[in-house]
Amino acid sequence: MPLFVEALVLGIAVAAPLGPVGATVVHTGLLRGFGPALAIGIGAAVVDGVYFLAAAAGADQAFRTAWLGVPLWLGGTAFLAYLGVSGLLGGTSTASDAPPAPASMRVAFGRGLLITSLNPLTIASWLAVAGSLAVSAEETRMLLTAAAFIVVGSACWFAFLSAAVALSRQLVGGPVLRWATAAASLLILAFAVRFLIQGLDEYVF
Repeated sequence: MPLFVEALVLGIAVAAPLGPVGATVVHTGLLRGFGPALAIGIGAAVVDGVYFLAAAAGADQAFRTAWLGVPLWLGGTAFLAYLGVSGLLGGTSTASDAPPAPASMRVAFGRGLLITSLNPLTIASWLAVAGSLAVSAEETRMLLTAAAFIVVGSACWFAFLSAAVALSRQLVGGPVLRWATAAASLLILAFAVRFLIQGLDEYVF
């Protein structure tokens, strides 16, 4: 299989399982529509490419140390808890169909960067799967090419997810949309609790 195809498929495969990023994309798509949801996904895709390069460069030991693992754990748990709680408290009123402002798109992109950077599941995924692709891409140029296609693959998945959620937003009524948005917020909170338990188990007990 050509390297770029393998990287493209890998980007999709890592992005596709529903995790904190996917739940946030769903929540944002239900609340704000396609554009902001896609911006979160693109931010996440960029971090996927960066983490692939970090894993390929042998940063796995650094990610497993407490000095880096604890801040990532605390930051990820706190940020997901904030997103979940704020979504429950104020995220059930949908925005208008007007195009999102550039500032809101930048905020959404930054949110995608932050969620994925602090997501232990993302880090673990790339530490687990980056090795085989990195062996195939021995030269720096090939590694950068692989990282670029990983970003493209991940972004394609999030574009599909954002479009599907935005379409659902147009089809369902207000009460259903409010319940779905609340459910997405609860799912984000559930991931925060999961990360808290995992971190306590790994770094405290």
